[in-house]
Amino acid sequence: MTERTPDAEKERKTIALDASLHEQLREYCDDNGLRLVAFVEESLENAMDMKEEAKYLDEAESLISEVQDEKERAYRRGYRVGLLAAFFAAQGNLGTSMAYRAQERELKEGRFKAVDGGGQLELFK
Repeated sequence: MTERTPDAEKERKTIALDASLHEQLREYCDDNGLRLVAFVEESLENAMDMKEEAKYLDEAESLISEVQDEKERAYRRGYRVGLLAAFFAAQGNLGTSMAYRAQERELKEGRFKAVDGGGQLELFK
């Protein structure tokens, strides 16, 4: 809002309101301790910004929809992968092959263990 100066008074324009609307605005401003002119100016400025605000709301709704769709796709993909993993685990196809005997599995899993000087000779036996 602009300050009232003699030059600013010359730049001001008037608008016509229906008498009943003017009375409603006057009562509202009186009840809420507002200046009628300030309230009308601010309301008109806000009305002009509503188109831009509506655009932002539409963009936000679009983004929320995209996020929700992505969540649903991720959930479905996780379900498929989990189902396959459970199926292969039940078949014994995950991890070390069950075809190895216990001793062979132990050797395969432990072959990269760190050894000290005396233990290195054991590797060649």
